[in-house]
Amino acid sequence: MDKLKKFLVFATIGILAVLIIACLVFAIMGNNSAFMACAWSIVVLPCLIYAILLIAKVLGRK
Repeated sequence: MDKLKKFLVFATIGILAVLIIACLVFAIMGNNSAFMACAWSIVVLPCLIYAILLIAKVLGRK
């Protein structure tokens, strides 16, 4: 279970890092869609984390 928790932490940090880098790249390119990309990621990220936690709970029971 400890390995699973470590994996969840690293996965969450990795997703956050990718989203932040993507937003920075869009901002540097001067693309107007950068704000939309950031807003979209803010909406999607909690859903991804919730899904990962649900999968972890299911795997933890088996």
